[in-house]
Amino acid sequence: IYSFRRYKWLKIFWVMKFCKIMAVLYLTP
Repeated sequence: IYSFRRYKWLKIFWVMKFCKIMAVLYLTP
């Protein structure tokens, strides 16, 4: 269960990082 929770947080971290990168690419002219 601990490893599952860690994987869940890791996936959330990667999703947020990916969204941030996509936002930067979208906002840059």
